Amino acid sequence: MRREEVLRNHWFFSQEVGKEEALAPDFHMENWQAIQVPHDWSIYNDFDQYSPAQNEGGQLNGGQAWYRTQFYLEEDASLVSVRLLFDGVYMNAQVYINGQALGYYPSGYTPFSYDITPYLRNDGTANQLAVFVENQQPSSRWYSGSGIYREVRLLMTDSVHLDLYGIKIESPKLKEQRDGWVETQLESKVSNDGPQSVSVNLEQSIWYDGQQLSDWQATDSLVIESGEKHHFKHAISMFQPLLWDIDYPHLYQLKTRLYKNGILVDEEEETFGYRYMDWQADKGFFLNGRWLKIHGVCLHHDYGALGAVENRSAAERRLRQMKDMGVNAIRITHNPASSILLDVAAKMGLLIQEEAFDTWYGGKKEYDYGRFFEEEATHPEAKTGDFWSDYDLRTMIERGKNNPAIFMWSLGNEVSEANGDAHSLKTIKRLLERVKEVDDSRFVTMGMDQFRFGDGSGGHEKIADLLDVVGLNYSEDNIDGIRKRHPKWRLYGSETSSATRTRDSYFRPDKEWVGDNRRVRNFEQSDYGNDRVPWGKTATAAWIADRNRLDYAGQFIWTGVDYIGEPTPWHNQNDTPVKSSYFGLVDTAGIPKNDYYLYQSQWLDLNQHPMVHILPHWNWEIHKSYQQVVDKYGDIPVRVYSNAGSVELFLNGKSQGRKTFQEKWTSDGRKYQEGAGSDQLYLEWRLAYQPGELRAVAYDRQGQIVAEDRVVTAGKAAKIGLHAEKIQLEPDGQDLLYLYFDVLNKDGNWVPSASNQIHFKIEGPARIVGVDNGRQASRERYKAQKNGRFKRKAFHGRGVLLVQSLEQAGLVRVKASARGLEPASFNLLVGEILASQPVKNKRLFEIRVDKQGELQEGDSPAIGLYPQTVDNPVNKVGNSEVIWETSGSAHAIIKQGVLHCLSAGDLVISAIYQGKTYQTHLQVAENSSLGQAVSVRPLRLHTAKGTYPQLPSSVLVDYESGDAKRVKVVWEGIPEDDLTKFHEFTVSGQLEGLDLKASAQVCVQGICAIEPERVWTLVKEVPHLPDRVKLVLSDGRRDRAKVTWNELDPQVSAQVGECVLTGQVAGCELPATVTIHVTAASVAGEVISNQWTGSNLPLVFASHSEPNHPASYLNDKVIARKKSTANTWIAKSEKASVGILFGDAGILKPRFVDNVTLYYVENQEYVAMEPTFIDYYIGNEPALPRTPNHLDKDSLLMQEENWRSVSAIRKVSSGKDEELRFEFDKVETYALRLRFEGLASPLALTELQVHAKKVKKNVDRK
Repeated sequence: MRREEVLRNHWFFSQEVGKEEALAPDFHMENWQAIQVPHDWSIYNDFDQYSPAQNEGGQLNGGQAWYRTQFYLEEDASLVSVRLLFDGVYMNAQVYINGQALGYYPSGYTPFSYDITPYLRNDGTANQLAVFVENQQPSSRWYSGSGIYREVRLLMTDSVHLDLYGIKIESPKLKEQRDGWVETQLESKVSNDGPQSVSVNLEQSIWYDGQQLSDWQATDSLVIESGEKHHFKHAISMFQPLLWDIDYPHLYQLKTRLYKNGILVDEEEETFGYRYMDWQADKGFFLNGRWLKIHGVCLHHDYGALGAVENRSAAERRLRQMKDMGVNAIRITHNPASSILLDVAAKMGLLIQEEAFDTWYGGKKEYDYGRFFEEEATHPEAKTGDFWSDYDLRTMIERGKNNPAIFMWSLGNEVSEANGDAHSLKTIKRLLERVKEVDDSRFVTMGMDQFRFGDGSGGHEKIADLLDVVGLNYSEDNIDGIRKRHPKWRLYGSETSSATRTRDSYFRPDKEWVGDNRRVRNFEQSDYGNDRVPWGKTATAAWIADRNRLDYAGQFIWTGVDYIGEPTPWHNQNDTPVKSSYFGLVDTAGIPKNDYYLYQSQWLDLNQHPMVHILPHWNWEIHKSYQQVVDKYGDIPVRVYSNAGSVELFLNGKSQGRKTFQEKWTSDGRKYQEGAGSDQLYLEWRLAYQPGELRAVAYDRQGQIVAEDRVVTAGKAAKIGLHAEKIQLEPDGQDLLYLYFDVLNKDGNWVPSASNQIHFKIEGPARIVGVDNGRQASRERYKAQKNGRFKRKAFHGRGVLLVQSLEQAGLVRVKASARGLEPASFNLLVGEILASQPVKNKRLFEIRVDKQGELQEGDSPAIGLYPQTVDNPVNKVGNSEVIWETSGSAHAIIKQGVLHCLSAGDLVISAIYQGKTYQTHLQVAENSSLGQAVSVRPLRLHTAKGTYPQLPSSVLVDYESGDAKRVKVVWEGIPEDDLTKFHEFTVSGQLEGLDLKASAQVCVQGICAIEPERVWTLVKEVPHLPDRVKLVLSDGRRDRAKVTWNELDPQVSAQVGECVLTGQVAGCELPATVTIHVTAASVAGEVISNQWTGSNLPLVFASHSEPNHPASYLNDKVIARKKSTANTWIAKSEKASVGILFGDAGILKPRFVDNVTLYYVENQEYVAMEPTFIDYYIGNEPALPRTPNHLDKDSLLMQEENWRSVSAIRKVSSGKDEELRFEFDKVETYALRLRFEGLASPLALTELQVHAKKVKKNVDRK
């Protein structure tokens, strides 16, 4: 029968060992660290200013690492099918079982699995699992984490079994049938991995909340041949099923039983829901026939102090917090979600947009997924011709096809290569085909930012026209034009707002600040909601644009929660302390910012969730802070968000007046409310500061009080406060408690100006796993200090401590202390309340085996490590905390708290706990009551050519009693000739004391061939060599392995030609080869001068600029037309210069350039002018100029010795008015500059473009 095991405990991790040690049969703990999986190694690092990840990647380093664990298989491996499942490994995972490579998997987010049955040990000894992980940075535009950061599971089934993701459940006529009998269509895939043909049939039934709702319905029996599959199809009718909805997420279970030759061998339960959807271009989205505005947020995958580690408690807390804000939909950005998060969303009633890719073949970072998008997929279950993008996308769709929460599949985010050319059109059609062949019931979309530039038109419209629904990133200002051109398109905001804020930090609320990162900001953004990025909008503006349109189905705000990395407006300014984003409505500590309550006021129904919220806090004795919030009259703007009709504000008990929201209606008749102005979603009072209490009382339209809020002047910090949402944890080693800490005054009021350093200690069966304060510019560690202790400064008086249960019950006490403050403690319970004996000595433990009398072969008693007490079963140390080892002449294994005795003899058991080893010596007696020996479990071994296989000294024998024990065996000799070629052969052995033969099938395997690689490069450009090569293995599988190339002669690319370079693959004698083709045939590629979202690079600089006509207009992707100077850089002096400082994906980097195109405005005032000189930069790496519109004299970019004129300038006719295009001899440079001299008339340029050159298609292997 089906059995699943989570491989969570007893993993070992190392960044010090090599492959040989990592795969060695004998394991030595030196150089290894004991850990649990999921695990993210990067989050344990100190922040590194020089990290290749930069601050957009959180300045936390990646690198390479090995993971290793072992597991025992109780079943006879020759009779079962075993699959190893990884929910996510970041990234480039190479998986080994018992020293044999299973495969290489590059994606960092998509779940993947392998059938490991052929590689399992069947002699009662442990199977060794090792995983090599490589996060070569920069690999991501946000913090990715590193390692096996999601769950690993073993799935054991009969050799005849239901496939992984093998059940599909649909009700395509639900909309028409919902008031009667609803046909539920079922498709079930069954595989026969056994050696013989078998008769198979299924029976299936639908259940709800533990109750069976339909009879078991059986299919006809049929024969499935060995190695074949069959798809069973039939239907079950349900009468008026309850619908899955955001308010009532009803979930059903389909139970499936699989019979082989009449015997039940597999049983699976698949969760699903009944719901139907519609989306109309002019009216938006409908769920179950009800119109629904999408109130969505985008979420990255890290959990702050946990890093990338997936955890059910963390997912539940985050999604519950979003739902409490009024969110009904989540866009997973920009990668497939964890299986845990998808499960939680379905149970909570949150719609999900699953996103497959952040990039296609173009790539956004040097080592991101773009490298693999069009690489041949070498997974053993990939289809012929699959790219990795095909295989990964199909896997994502298969996994989620029955989840009612998923309502959209996204094929990418801001994919610049999706520009409508032949390559991109072929790609989008291929991806759409991959989706629709698995699931055609959901909407397919992309998040597209091309619509925000100019009027939104362009080649990308060809891509959008093929999608079911079109996602607009930051394109609200162009919706009217898009709608006019495409009246049938279904539109929504796939990414909106990008307002920036720091919790409880306030700055000059009467002005909207755009990309403001001046020193006066102290690396903070305003919690008044008046900071935003240049391409985005405030929360208010983004919501108003959405609210007022019926044909715009809703939006996904960037972002629901702050995430590590991408700290705009200090993006990749790596000498600053910032390392996490400002975009979230909740900070990384899980504490809401004020715009969280703004959305509550707009998205929550008054009758169900009345709310009122005051901002700012009321502690303004510090003059500097006070000056940053008061208006010109010295008053502080006090704002109140509420979904009630009116609010009365009291200061120190005196009413400041009652104000009422204005009721308004959209053009289609939907009601909303606003404050004094159409852009005010709040009520405001301007008050002179008086210490004391501000209290807001909210009234409904009938004048009834529905909600209250208060803020209090706190004064001096006096003590620590601790509070949490729960006081009990499950004893599963995973459950989390978020323990919030506040700095309070003597009366228990929060002190928002406090920044005391808090120290934490814990006692009992739980551990601290992280600490955070939500401050984006904090460099403090999320994890323990080097001495193992946890500490953190309060940020604006607050923070959070993460406490995780162990696998044992008991009381836990957390203590918090700080210099000058009264300490605090918090008690919680792990597990149920049970009586416990006092511990004699907390430092002494003993091993106990739950067996009366002597141990015998076949016994499987419970075993555990306990404190030394008279009788204390309660305080058993959790299995996850103890590393067990066995030795001696007896053979035994310890698995999940059970001691399995497999042969007689002396037995030494060691328990390693908290760095100490505890031992006990036992005797295992022979068991004469096992009966007759029935069979010997067959073995399958693998070895390399010329290497003698490691035949075990004992094998497992099954007995009449149903037990198994190990029996010694003497193997026959193996002829040397059998080890000189790739093939399989059988070795026999004689068992000691039994008239039975043992057999071992030996597979001699290895690398048959290394496929030659080919790369193309342009003259003068260093070729990009593949870091892995394709292998052909002796068993027919294909794989990839890292290659070390010999040194490349730098003159190879000096002229047209080709050469062959050789390299080596570790452990293989065959040479790797790559043919390098150098060509001069090129075509224009991407524009490398355009602004990169979120970064200062590429950056346009100028000698000077006219007011309101900054240099940044020259690379904003907007070309002014009709002689307008709206988006232009203007120079009115006799001399002027303008240039571009290059970046690669936001990183300062020299680029190869041989062209520049100018778009100019020419009218009665402005005249087109060719540049007098085109120069390229030859100096040292320049710093980003502080004033790009007027270069400082001390900037390296202003020093003439750092510039040299390009050669052989050629003016190229473009055939277009208002465009000047030049080509010149190729140079590699950080910057390009254009100098204009003798300007008789003012000059107005609207865009400056530099195109990368790429190999011409007819010589390109693609």
